[in-house]
Amino acid sequence: MRRGLGFAGVFLLVAFSLSAQNGNNRGLMTIEELYLQDDVAIRVLRTQALSTEREHKLAALEQASDLAGSMDERALLSILRVLATDGSSWQVRVGGRRIYDYPDVRREAVRVIGEVGGRSAEVILREVIQFDQNPLVLSEAVFALRSTGISDDTGTATVLANLMNRELARTNPDNNLMFATLLALEGLAQDGNQTLSNSTLINNLLRITTGPYTRLVREKALDVLDAMRGM
Repeated sequence: MRRGLGFAGVFLLVAFSLSAQNGNNRGLMTIEELYLQDDVAIRVLRTQALSTEREHKLAALEQASDLAGSMDERALLSILRVLATDGSSWQVRVGGRRIYDYPDVRREAVRVIGEVGGRSAEVILREVIQFDQNPLVLSEAVFALRSTGISDDTGTATVLANLMNRELARTNPDNNLMFATLLALEGLAQDGNQTLSNSTLINNLLRITTGPYTRLVREKALDVLDAMRGM
């Protein structure tokens, strides 16, 4: 698998709720649309991505990474979204219990989504940040945002502000996750993205500068504030 630098039966498949409502609006394909594709590669990837076996999901990721740039981007991102959100915003359960959790699969899927980039990739990453609880997956998702070409709407800034709220409320916040978040915000500021006028975001940055973080994290929060002043 190419790696970049990254920071049926008895099973009840709980389809992702956001996809059912908003999938077409995001420019992505639903699972049903993927199933109807004539392209054998797409159908194989779809089946592997929906498997409950970790090895099948990893195989799908490897193929998806190799096919990036040569495969229908809507289909590719739809499959990657399955892999990136399986276990967080949607889950396979038996008797009400989740039967697996593969954060390593989600993390790698997030990295590949960042490589694909674009508006749809950004929206998927927002979903990951909103619902996932694993700090390694979250850090990768936030880091990947820097590669997608962040849009000028308020959605991404709001999601990042909410993530910071959750972290700041923790007794032992994750320094790596917060640093990745600050890097994404710094990129927004350097691009002059006016969505950073979010007052919650600014207050969170101020809290970080005096919070229980490493010196590196606190200084990066100051860097972001300085970059915001220069917009």
